[in-house]
Amino acid sequence: MVDHRGPATLIGLSCILGTLASERPVGLGFLMSRYGLTRMPNVVPHFKADFGYDYGPLWAGKKCDDTEYDLDETYHPPSIMCEMCKGGRNHSVVMLGLDDPGKDPMGKKGWGKSPLLHWAISNLIGSKLHRLLDYETAVSSGTEIAEFRHPYPKFGCQRYAFIVTEEPDNWLAPFQEEGDEMPRRNWPLQQWVDAHQGKVISAACFQTCHVDDPEETDDTCAA
Repeated sequence: MVDHRGPATLIGLSCILGTLASERPVGLGFLMSRYGLTRMPNVVPHFKADFGYDYGPLWAGKKCDDTEYDLDETYHPPSIMCEMCKGGRNHSVVMLGLDDPGKDPMGKKGWGKSPLLHWAISNLIGSKLHRLLDYETAVSSGTEIAEFRHPYPKFGCQRYAFIVTEEPDNWLAPFQEEGDEMPRRNWPLQQWVDAHQGKVISAACFQTCHVDDPEETDDTCAA
């Protein structure tokens, strides 16, 4: 059989296959199990977060162990893009530390029962997220409700996730009175998801590991 497809057709097919590969879902089962979450989809499309400040593209992965950054690669806020976000809707993006070694809400030492909030930005219209936004552009395009704090694991390797949610009409950030600072430790992710009516749109994950710092003091915040 003769293949009558021309070069343009083959290139188009290649692009389609490449797009489908890039949209393989991110599993959220580990996150739901980690924190006992409900009202979330089991899988969502991959969110694009790039820490390539001076290094070129450094995309966060679909699984936490897909991407391990050197700690200094995460000192600067990422650029972000959400191809699956709806153009006419507003969205929120949060970056969470999943292995914060603080105290849980019951006061017991060990792994916290809720994540540590590293960054939160809301009111990002989907059409703007269809292209890669650097930190300054993202902040000016939306509302930064928790400033970026880079990872700083005190020991071992720790995991971090980006969660993108679609905002309902007339949405207001929960658990935040006017003028109050967004809570950081034991951050209520379930309440956040509920406030967005369970509409988790996209996600990504990575990990980074502790490095010894000769100037480190006891006042350094674990994150």
